[in-house]
Amino acid sequence: MASNADHLARTRAAMADADIDVLVLGREANARYVSGANRLWLAGTRPFAPGCVVVRETGAVHLLSVTDDGVPPSIPADRLYPITWNPMNLIGAVAAATAGVPVRRVGVDGMSPLFAQLLRSAFPDAVFTDGEALLRMVRRVKTADDLAGIRAAVDVAEEAYDAVVEAATPGRTPVSLHGIFEERMAQLGVTTPAFQPLIERHGDDWSIRAGVIRDGWEASLARTWPGGDDGPESRSPPSRSTGSTSTGSGSATRSSAVTTPCDPTWSSSCSGSSTARCTATPSGSPRPARRC
Repeated sequence: MASNADHLARTRAAMADADIDVLVLGREANARYVSGANRLWLAGTRPFAPGCVVVRETGAVHLLSVTDDGVPPSIPADRLYPITWNPMNLIGAVAAATAGVPVRRVGVDGMSPLFAQLLRSAFPDAVFTDGEALLRMVRRVKTADDLAGIRAAVDVAEEAYDAVVEAATPGRTPVSLHGIFEERMAQLGVTTPAFQPLIERHGDDWSIRAGVIRDGWEASLARTWPGGDDGPESRSPPSRSTGSTSTGSGSATRSSAVTTPCDPTWSSSCSGSSTARCTATPSGSPRPARRC
């Protein structure tokens, strides 16, 4: 990504303002923001582990990676440290990344009881502070390259959604439409879903919640559209409703739609609320954006 150098410069400036000497990052979105590395994506959740270290004084970024594939040239191979089952080896690599640099204040974007002990043993004189809040503040402001990346991710998500709407003919199953979404996503060069797509049928109507990750930017959408047997034109909404995009902090939306009260028949399906939110088409006819 062309703005990686800018990302790192902005992060280091924020570290200086907060008097943070070292950032220890475990969240992939934060690590990708400061490094630009496209590491192997894994589904599921894992406990905190130091996957990236940023040293403010030198500007060096160190990454947990067994390969330089997807790692930008600005991070040489000697700044990569390997995966290990021994947490002592892992914390040793973090300490080595800061060798020769005074470490008085360390920012972390997560923590576990084990690594709380290990990091304090590696930096016994340091004060630990919230690095996640710092990265959220930095990432809130988007560069022109960031906005271009967001828009490109939104385009992929919307095209994959359009393919699902086109394929949602009578007799189609949600599982087959799930495959349509990911097939179209892959045809557009994206192989990483933001999460497991959820496609459901509600009587004659369909709903979808799905998203993609393109070049580190997530574009997610949640839509509902009417079914029926009158062909794709009757099923496809005439306007492209809001799709939200983010990288874990901050967000951007792209739509000209407005919100209006839902039809009472839709309102009755909402629990705890007398109204739902609808997307108004250019003609002014309310069309459900989602069930609440």
